[in-house]
Amino acid sequence: MYDASADALVDVAPIHFKNAAGDHLYVPDDSGKPIMDKPCRVFLYGPGSEQFAMVEQRQTTRALQRAQDNDNKITLASPEDRATEAAQDMADLTSHFENFGYQGGELTPSRFKAFYADKKMVHFHRQVTKALAQVGNWKPGTAGTSQTA
Repeated sequence: MYDASADALVDVAPIHFKNAAGDHLYVPDDSGKPIMDKPCRVFLYGPGSEQFAMVEQRQTTRALQRAQDNDNKITLASPEDRATEAAQDMADLTSHFENFGYQGGELTPSRFKAFYADKKMVHFHRQVTKALAQVGNWKPGTAGTSQTA
């Protein structure tokens, strides 16, 4: 008999960032060459985590509140509200960053939302969104070994 618990998802997995050209990012050495054992990664809470469940619940609540506020009609949030909500959701689904900074400093939890709200960083935001949609990124035993955004 197959024991499904052996295939339970891990809560957090690293995703290796790519630059806008699609190349994996690494910390550069003094000459600008990538240091291959220093990948630039984001560690995300996955679909099996409490954090993911909380964000999904908040998204549902937002949608229901918008409908309730508009005579029970399905209504989209304004582009500004969607951007703010998405930035908050991605920030809440981020555990931490590795070898990756923003605006000359370390990306700490207090700065996650600002990073995700920065429209000039959309190529990173899209990688996070894509990674979150791929449940296999949190497969046990392989999480972080081959994930690419």
